[in-house]
Amino acid sequence: MVEKNSQIPQYLRIKQEVERMIARGEFGRGGIVPGERALAQRLGANVGTVRRAMRVLAQEGKLVRVPRIGTAVSSPTAAGNGKGFWAVIVPTMEYFYPPVVHTIEEEARSRGVSIILNCTADDVALEQRLVQQAVENGAKGILIAPAAPMDPVRSPQSLEYLSELSVPAVMIDYWASEGPALGIDCVVSDDFAGAYEATTHMIRHGYRKIAVFGHRLREGQSPHPKGVLRMRGYQAAMADHSLTLPDLPDLYSWDIDWNPKAVRRYVEWGVEAFVFHEDSSASLLIKLLGKWGLKVPDDVAIIGYDNETFCNHTDPTITSVDVGKDEMARRAVKLLEDRIQSGTRGQYRSVMLRPSVVARESCGRNCPQRDTAAKPVPGHVTA
Repeated sequence: MVEKNSQIPQYLRIKQEVERMIARGEFGRGGIVPGERALAQRLGANVGTVRRAMRVLAQEGKLVRVPRIGTAVSSPTAAGNGKGFWAVIVPTMEYFYPPVVHTIEEEARSRGVSIILNCTADDVALEQRLVQQAVENGAKGILIAPAAPMDPVRSPQSLEYLSELSVPAVMIDYWASEGPALGIDCVVSDDFAGAYEATTHMIRHGYRKIAVFGHRLREGQSPHPKGVLRMRGYQAAMADHSLTLPDLPDLYSWDIDWNPKAVRRYVEWGVEAFVFHEDSSASLLIKLLGKWGLKVPDDVAIIGYDNETFCNHTDPTITSVDVGKDEMARRAVKLLEDRIQSGTRGQYRSVMLRPSVVARESCGRNCPQRDTAAKPVPGHVTA
């Protein structure tokens, strides 16, 4: 049976399950795959969904239609050429990770490798089960954005199991500084530099009263390590430009919905610009300020973080920090490929990508850096 309570579309889950069957050799090279009705019954899905999954597999060259016989496993598939499949495990497919996964899939396909995708919903125990299942099912490598629960915050030691796997693993977007010490390659964005650049961008616009929204979704929640780095980047930029921090209680994402009075205090203080740790809260603040008769950027300027697609479609469009998701995926794939091909351990690497600002309307109507086409600016890569 295919799991139904998942963020991944059902036809993709069906596709992945058939790919697992192929990788395990259930049908054999050139073997006949059960018919759509039989697969639908076996996997607990409707025939139309199975048909869509089979069509995609055929388009990718993993299955082939045999006249008067049925559907067979293609001889040159990943299962047949010894490359197997890679497991890709991420916390969610609702935010941040879709373009990362898309690029991983493109890079893997160009190498003749299939991927199996799973989401953990930031559940560490589920993550560990999914990784173990992937290894048992024959995965040649693991690309993982580790679960990142915020209450309590995850410890680096909880990731040590990845270094003990029988196949190589590469971490994406998490614990870059800890990865090599734990025996794991990793690719991450420089969160300190990203927040520093975001704050500096606003300072260059002439804003002096600049506040920051920390990333907590509810009161009492522990700060996330990435959020801590971004907060330090903001504070460093303010200090380097001899600007004082607001003498007010800290703001967090949850305040927008649950404690708007905290936001109002900053407005009364005369805040000129807000720096965010992610884009979704920035879009919510635009709506809240609008209810108070304040316009962005005329009354208050805003800069988000992560450069999500919807930043192009808000009113005003949201200036944001691009973290180089495509490059993050490409570098992770290359690290994993190198490990698989060399079969070596040791000299683990941490690749850090430097973010860049994508300027749109929310930072200022006349921003000289504004990209009217709203195209992401590739980040500088350092290894």
